[in-house]
Amino acid sequence: MNYIKTMVRSVLSISVLTACLSQASELSYTFEDIGSLGGPQTAAFDINNAGQIVGWSTRSKQKACVKISGDPMTCRFAFVYQAGMMTDLGSSHPDSIESTAVAINKHGDIVGNEHFIGNINGMRHSSYHAFFVEQGHVVPLPFSSTKQSPSSQAFDINDHGYIVGWIENNDDKDVMVEWQNTYSDAQIKHEHKAFFRRASATNNLGDVVGMEYERYSYKPNRAFIQTSKGVSLLLKSDSIWTEANEINDYGMIAGAQAPKAFRPSQATIWYPSITGGLAAHVVGGIGDSERELSAFKDINKRGTAVGMSSNPDRGSLAIVYYKGELIDLNTVTDVPGTLLEATAINDHGDIVGLYRDVNNHTRGFVLKQR
Repeated sequence: MNYIKTMVRSVLSISVLTACLSQASELSYTFEDIGSLGGPQTAAFDINNAGQIVGWSTRSKQKACVKISGDPMTCRFAFVYQAGMMTDLGSSHPDSIESTAVAINKHGDIVGNEHFIGNINGMRHSSYHAFFVEQGHVVPLPFSSTKQSPSSQAFDINDHGYIVGWIENNDDKDVMVEWQNTYSDAQIKHEHKAFFRRASATNNLGDVVGMEYERYSYKPNRAFIQTSKGVSLLLKSDSIWTEANEINDYGMIAGAQAPKAFRPSQATIWYPSITGGLAAHVVGGIGDSERELSAFKDINKRGTAVGMSSNPDRGSLAIVYYKGELIDLNTVTDVPGTLLEATAINDHGDIVGLYRDVNNHTRGFVLKQR
């Protein structure tokens, strides 16, 4: 992206901050549990403007799964939900123990990740492989590596079919990659000599956001943006945690930033400025406690952001930042349980995420604005 410098887009960014709060207080949603593949648990991670939803679900009948430690685990399987029906996306290989669909674009193209546990030289080994859904079938996204059982993960796909994520290279290092079509090898982008980098999201202009970290250094993660000019940090600090989870087509970035070292991160939106660069607006969470941890997970074209706000005493609550007001989504809809986290919002204002039902199960939901 060239940073947004036109007055029209700058005014749009400012209006999100200064809009009338009385309009936000009128916000109201209808609630829907999206069902499951037969098992008791589900989670929703993305929704497009057509209302198609992707995520994971447990099945009614499934093989026994175990963690790398050998302990039992609950297996989760990728799905797409549309027109009131949830479809199991299956897997690319019989050795895949679970899968998750994480992103869907306006064309219905889906990306996600599979989990494998195998043996290397007599030792149990866990790895993840990025996938694309082609004609209803899970297809692995290609990448070159000479390692035994290397990992890769995809996190987003834009409307042009441009996929971003990371792979584990031959030096056991996480490097940011892009797949420009589903049949080409992953292209490594802006590899850092010291830091590991993972891309988390891309917009329709090809801008990418993500995080970098220095392994074994105990330094916090640092959020970055990749544009046509290269990679730059959202905050140049070795002691302050930042994360970037989504970027919209106006260059607004949703994520989190710690107010100071060793403090919980707070939900934050970075806005493009008229002079170039980005300005951080730290919104924070629902509670006033210093232990309150919050983050935005997605932001739509209107600048409405969604995420979560949590502390040890109360637990997690799903939130929306709408026209300058931070709102607990549990207060603007009737839900049989507690909305824990809002993970995505489309341009119509429909929101998906996770809630805890009356049986204490994690379930996927969709909220539609009244």
